[in-house]
Amino acid sequence: MPDLPKKSPWIVDALQETFQQDVVERSRELPVVIDFWATWCAPCRHQIPELKKLYTKYKSRGLVVLGVACDTVQGDGVRSVRPFVREFNISYPILLAETPVLDDFGIEALPTTVFVGSNGTIVGRVMGAGAAGELTQSVDALLANPTGKTRPEKKLTPEEEKKDNLYNIDYVR
Repeated sequence: MPDLPKKSPWIVDALQETFQQDVVERSRELPVVIDFWATWCAPCRHQIPELKKLYTKYKSRGLVVLGVACDTVQGDGVRSVRPFVREFNISYPILLAETPVLDDFGIEALPTTVFVGSNGTIVGRVMGAGAAGELTQSVDALLANPTGKTRPEKKLTPEEEKKDNLYNIDYVR
């Protein structure tokens, strides 16, 4: 496998000022999975193959996967990220994060995977490595409901309210 060029399109410096643009602009109207990880994090290393499979399987359906390497916060920075990306053959974009970006997303542990709906709102997260298959289930749910919106509750008719009111409680309106 050839070496990554010094300025790889897959590794992007994500400064606090540009992170929103780097993430949100790339994902307009598309569901996004943002994986916060580090090269020194064993659970992160375990999780990346599942993310790669999900990206390969669903990118044709519009799924965007972004890896956010936290090695600039704690670690050797891009010096360790480039060989890691080569070793794991990661094909989705990798952003390099600074502490304010982690704070903005409320990242307290690595890995943390954030699911962003196609409307730009966070619709879920998995903190830590998660249970087996949890990432796949979360991505399936995101693709099934890309905006993360729930259906509004149906307003009951008076007859339906009486049926649901098993104890004949009089409600004050």
